Amino acid sequence: ARLDLPHDAPCSAGSDYLVVNVQGGVAGCQMLLGSPWASIDHEDPLGAVRQQGRLLFRPPGEESNCARCTWRRACGGGCPLLRGSDLHDQYCGVYRALFPELLRLEGERLVAMEPALLP
Repeated sequence: ARLDLPHDAPCSAGSDYLVVNVQGGVAGCQMLLGSPWASIDHEDPLGAVRQQGRLLFRPPGEESNCARCTWRRACGGGCPLLRGSDLHDQYCGVYRALFPELLRLEGERLVAMEPALLP
C-alpha cells in the first residue's frame, strides 16, 4: 500500500486494472469474474469493457466501521464487495496490525537516508 497518499476510492477495479479468467473472460476485479464484462475473443474487448463504465463504489468513511478507523485513508475502506462480511473484518485486523509497522519501517528508512534529521 502507498501510505504517502490518501486512498479516496476503495479500490481501482475497472479503472486501473482488469482481470482475465482462464476462459478469457474479462472483469474489473477477481471478485467479478463470475460475471465477466467481455471476452478476449471479442472484436474489441477493451471497448466492451469501456461500455460497462467505471465501477463506482462508495468511498471510505461512509461505512460506519470505516468512518472511525484511523487507517481508512490507507486501506481505502477495503474491498467494497466484502464489506459487511467476516472476511472484510479479517482484512481490517491485518491492516490495523501491519500499517503501524510499515510506517515505523519507512521512518527508519528515511532517517537512515538523512541522519541529519534526527534531533
